[in-house]
Amino acid sequence: MSRVLVTSLHRTADFEQSHGYLLEIDWDRKCVTQKIEAPPLWSQFSKRARGGRRGLRGITYYNGLIWVASCDCLFGFTPEGLRPERMLSHPYMSHIHEIEGVAEGIWVTSTNGNGVFLINDRQEVLKEGWIEGPPTQDMRIHMENHYDHYHVNTVLFQGTDVLAYSATTGKVYKMWPGPVTEIIELEKRCHNVGPTKFGWIRNVSGKSIVKVGDHEIYTPIRGDKGEFTNPGWLRGLAWLSETRILVGSSPTMLLEIDLLERKVVAEMKLEDDPGWTTHGIYVDERKCCETPVNGIQAHKPSLAPRRSNKPRGVRKLFKKLGF
Repeated sequence: MSRVLVTSLHRTADFEQSHGYLLEIDWDRKCVTQKIEAPPLWSQFSKRARGGRRGLRGITYYNGLIWVASCDCLFGFTPEGLRPERMLSHPYMSHIHEIEGVAEGIWVTSTNGNGVFLINDRQEVLKEGWIEGPPTQDMRIHMENHYDHYHVNTVLFQGTDVLAYSATTGKVYKMWPGPVTEIIELEKRCHNVGPTKFGWIRNVSGKSIVKVGDHEIYTPIRGDKGEFTNPGWLRGLAWLSETRILVGSSPTMLLEIDLLERKVVAEMKLEDDPGWTTHGIYVDERKCCETPVNGIQAHKPSLAPRRSNKPRGVRKLFKKLGF
């Protein structure tokens, strides 16, 4: 069984309405095996359009638990059965997008705070990096002030450096160790940005394009566009193998993409309503990947092929296809 975890949210829900799900999927059989509703604790506290504090976000693994982000906290679930065990929060947590677990803790995007930070399961901040300096207020309370100038939505790794992508500027920054430094400039308004041996991979969300280096892979656009709904909007990316990825689209669906053939080879529709959209995708491969990758991640690839010893034939094929 290829076990895939996906988070979803509703872009047009009323701010007082609780919404969002964690879905467990058997990708081989294309069926949902569990559907867990997001806790209703905070959705009514933010009177903003697009569903208040809106559903569930990034997914990762750390210290024996699967962690799922909401707007301003992290929930820890048992890997077997997905039973809720822990919850973490901190004044830096505000409009969280992607999260990435490492041996020490979880790297969290503080999207409203324009930075990233590493927190452990004792709620201690161990490391941090901020484009405009650290927040001076509890960002969980001051969401209405919209401090979000850079829309940092992805935290990623390159060797021992921790990077972040700004959707507002299109730039990737080295966030830790400091000082904060610009690395590269890509397209604006992307999600799930990361370095690979074949160039930077990213979801160019509004154009329904997955890019690897300069190569563009077009994905389906289905449904009617609305004020806050955008059919074909891409968000969420995880590696199924060294040559295939899963990406999320709207209305909520998963697309399997073959990077060699540069096309969608399988899909699974999860919702018909265009208000529902994906956020995080996690391929649970703990049983077959128990060793650190690049000395950083123990259980999930950081938007890069998992092993450096790629078969020679695959390397040649990538080169032949121009990657």
